Amino acid sequence: MTAPLSKLCSFVLIAGLSLSGLPSQAQEDAAPPTMAAVEQAWQRGDFAEARKGLEHLANTLDTPLAQYRYGRILLEGRGGPQNVAEGVEWLEKAVAQNHPEAATLLARALLSQPKETRDPKRAASLFLNAAARGNAEAQYYLGLLYRRGQGVEADAVASFNWLLASSEGFNKDAQYELSRAYAQGVGTAQNNKEALRWMEEAAANGQRDAQYSLALSYEVGAGVNQSDSQAVQWFTKAAEAGHILAQRSLGTAYLQGINGKAPDAEKALRWLTAAADAGEPGAMNNLALAYFQGTVIPNDDALALHYFEEASYRRLARATMALAGMTEAGRGTEANIKKAVELYELAATQGDPAGLKRVSQLALAGRMDDAYAPHDLVKWIAPLLQEPDNETAVNWMQAQVDARVRSAQAALGSWYLTQEGKTDDGFALIESAAIAGHVAAQHQLGAALATGDGIELDYVNAYAWLNVAAAGGHEESIETRDLIVDLMTPDQVSEAQKIARAFFEEAANRAPNTEQTVTGVSE
Repeated sequence: MTAPLSKLCSFVLIAGLSLSGLPSQAQEDAAPPTMAAVEQAWQRGDFAEARKGLEHLANTLDTPLAQYRYGRILLEGRGGPQNVAEGVEWLEKAVAQNHPEAATLLARALLSQPKETRDPKRAASLFLNAAARGNAEAQYYLGLLYRRGQGVEADAVASFNWLLASSEGFNKDAQYELSRAYAQGVGTAQNNKEALRWMEEAAANGQRDAQYSLALSYEVGAGVNQSDSQAVQWFTKAAEAGHILAQRSLGTAYLQGINGKAPDAEKALRWLTAAADAGEPGAMNNLALAYFQGTVIPNDDALALHYFEEASYRRLARATMALAGMTEAGRGTEANIKKAVELYELAATQGDPAGLKRVSQLALAGRMDDAYAPHDLVKWIAPLLQEPDNETAVNWMQAQVDARVRSAQAALGSWYLTQEGKTDDGFALIESAAIAGHVAAQHQLGAALATGDGIELDYVNAYAWLNVAAAGGHEESIETRDLIVDLMTPDQVSEAQKIARAFFEEAANRAPNTEQTVTGVSE
């Protein structure tokens, strides 16, 4: 390892003394750092001084405590730049002298390395060494490794036993995990009483996840007597400790009013903003809603839009729906129906089917006519054909069929196929759309002819239409065509190919100025 800077500096000072004579009074008075001095520097937050002192002690005393403390400060990057590699080297020196805290910290460092250099087996061995000597932190991490089967064989019982040992050593994180093990019956018999006892112990010791879980239990009365005041107390403790979900829950509770009290705008804003600024999408949505409604917090459409956007970016569907509604109505932003439609569709991909339902309603109400051509609207109105009260949708689709919009022909035809006594009308519309060049209709017609589903079985025309649809890029048509070719004679295949070629020739010779292209309703 490269000689530490302190040694190099010492060499320079000694060389200087040989040239300049006796040391100055300041040099005579300078005393070497002690661990007590390092502790004092640490306590007052002077990490640069603590780091300098630890460097000297680690290099001169060769004690495991100095090596451990210096390795730790290098790993944490306190008082200077972080230096993981050198920190690990010093921890290794302390581990060689059987320092349990160094073994625990080194094991954690090994587990946090990039995947290619991570060493779970060595980490487990280091944890075991320290855990066997009573180190509660090592016992906790070893319990986690046994639960996950990381670096050791998965063993729920061993995991439980190490978590129990760590919990009895007052490790609050182990106490929380032990509570969960009792509640779930993992590695031990399920025991709700013990689960609650250890949850309370962890919460009292400041474990914020335990505080949040305990608050939830009091909120709904799960395993404890329901108590809003106890719930708020534990939510507050967890929130103060930085638990984001607790901050959201607490802010939302103050927004609604607690124990029959009026909402508290100041506390609601404080906690919801803290959680939102930490990136919690639910808090962003609740805060945005509060700004939008303006009943507790003063209305601010710009801030509502901002927080809805942030929550939508994090894939919260209800926030995306609200954002779409604001964009549709022009609140906090310029009204833009196309952008609103995109947002409603995005909400649907995020898990809220109401997004597509809203687009369908807008299309049917004529709200989108200025932004989209009729053939674009078909895909949004078609789902409304399946609704019980579909008369308006059917009439709209029929009007587009009359205007020779081929996507409307395909959509109405497909719906007719599901209606008793309308099968012939359905296939007639689908065939009309297929002849007009609608690829999906070509596939649907070909597939029906190939299976005889609602129409007479006809492999020749099935192959021809599937061939046409395949040429239009319909991948499923390629698969279906290749399946039925084995059921056809060579003459049938040849005839089908002639039909397909004739279709393409007729399409190429068809006059471009049809009614569809003139009126602008073709696809």
